[in-house]
Amino acid sequence: MSSRNAYFQIGVKENATYLRLFPAVDGGKDLKIDEILAFFLRHHIQSHKMVEINDILKKLKDSPIEMRIADEAVFPISESVNVKISEDRMMAVGVFYPPSTHGMLTDKRNIIDDLKRAGINYGIDEAAIDDFLHKREYCKEIVLARGTKHRDGTDAVFTYFFNTKPSYQPMENEDGTVDFHKLNFVSNVQEGDILVTLVPADLGDHGRDVTGRDLPPKKIVDRRILAGKNTRLEDDGKKLVATMSGHVVLDIDNKVVVSNVLEIAGDIDTSTGDITYEGNVIIKGNVNTGYRVEATGNIEIDGVVEGATIIAGGDIVLRRGIQGMNKGYLKAGGNLMTKFIENASVVVRGKIESGSILHSEVISKSEICVRGRKGLLVGGSVRANVLIEAQSIGSNMGSNTKVSVGIDAEVQDRIRKLTEELKGLQAEEYRTRQLLELLKAKQQQGTLTKEHIAALPKTVQHYTELKERIEAIDNEIMEDSLNIEDSIENARIVVRDKMYPGVTIAIAGEYATVHEMARFCKYIKQGGEVKRIPL
Repeated sequence: MSSRNAYFQIGVKENATYLRLFPAVDGGKDLKIDEILAFFLRHHIQSHKMVEINDILKKLKDSPIEMRIADEAVFPISESVNVKISEDRMMAVGVFYPPSTHGMLTDKRNIIDDLKRAGINYGIDEAAIDDFLHKREYCKEIVLARGTKHRDGTDAVFTYFFNTKPSYQPMENEDGTVDFHKLNFVSNVQEGDILVTLVPADLGDHGRDVTGRDLPPKKIVDRRILAGKNTRLEDDGKKLVATMSGHVVLDIDNKVVVSNVLEIAGDIDTSTGDITYEGNVIIKGNVNTGYRVEATGNIEIDGVVEGATIIAGGDIVLRRGIQGMNKGYLKAGGNLMTKFIENASVVVRGKIESGSILHSEVISKSEICVRGRKGLLVGGSVRANVLIEAQSIGSNMGSNTKVSVGIDAEVQDRIRKLTEELKGLQAEEYRTRQLLELLKAKQQQGTLTKEHIAALPKTVQHYTELKERIEAIDNEIMEDSLNIEDSIENARIVVRDKMYPGVTIAIAGEYATVHEMARFCKYIKQGGEVKRIPL
């Protein structure tokens, strides 16, 4: 004999109501008084013998027991099901109860109606219902509906076959000097080389709980390879190859670009004139006062830069340095590596590594590290988003020196402009959605004009483009906001040796002046104030 739970049934005879209790069979579950009480409440059965019923349940072992529970007959009770939905709404369990004397048996249609009245609109297991109707078992939990779990997708994944984030950390020698010659940051490729491969995003699958509620997968990042100059997409956009031999970089717009390198053996002077180049430039000599070198890629100069202008879309490497004579200017879209900066103006999007910075106006959107045996930062104004680090800042001579970290005004302005654009696009998206709903309603009614039919595809395309642009701007604003928070949280000034009196410090909008010599310390913003703490 198969296992069976204990169960009960309401009987009526001689104008009285009886409770029939059937014991569990072959390891089935015993009855609990709470289940009988709940059934009585649902069907408005009044009995004052719950204590007696509970005592009898304890004795219910081998054979059924019948007891009188009321002196009047109850109305017939049909076979019924009590439905419970799990807390996560992914499962609905039913417990069936037999009909009373003269009560009616249920059928499949009635059971499904009971489930729907309980709020179950999805995943009904008709096979489980059929199985119950074939071999009725009472007071047993039966899974009657199951939801479908969502399946999370995966982000698009790039694999780069070149170094996208070259290290600009110079080698420090045993004697404390820094070797600015061993940088090896160029990624050379040959025509036909694979530069990037893409595993496309998997959007995942929606799920649904038993009440019919949609369960969306987590939001994924869908990206595509951005092909730059001298590259070609293949394999339906899943592979990017070089169309020429040269140097490959990932530019600030995340486009992969291959370019030639312009190498100049001597100085930049009257023999060359100003240089403007689409690619990388290597100069073996000096750049003389008054001349200009501008490149979309990296610029590498072996000699001295005098009062000249150097502008690079990528990195600048000065193996000696710049003696700006108060008119030299450096601007890099990437990083700057130089032996010294003196009497010059410098604006760099990435990191600055220098052996010294003297009487100059220097700005980095990332970090400024003054390294080497002396590592002096003296005079002028030096500003970075996250970190300024030097051996010594200021001097005994009381040179006017200002160092600032934290909060990128350019990023804040970009967030403001993007937010304004977003508001306009959202308003346009709302108007376009209203128009689409109107056109679709007319389409269903069969009242579309020829003009409407012609306009519908364009309107759908425009609406799709608006949604994509809105999502892209949302992502940009989120990324920029996180960058600002990160720069404020991590903003610090680190002194490896001496901080001299008279230096002005600014950290995330808070100012302080150094009044006494400090050593081996760092400065951070804490509690709305500039604080000095030991290294």
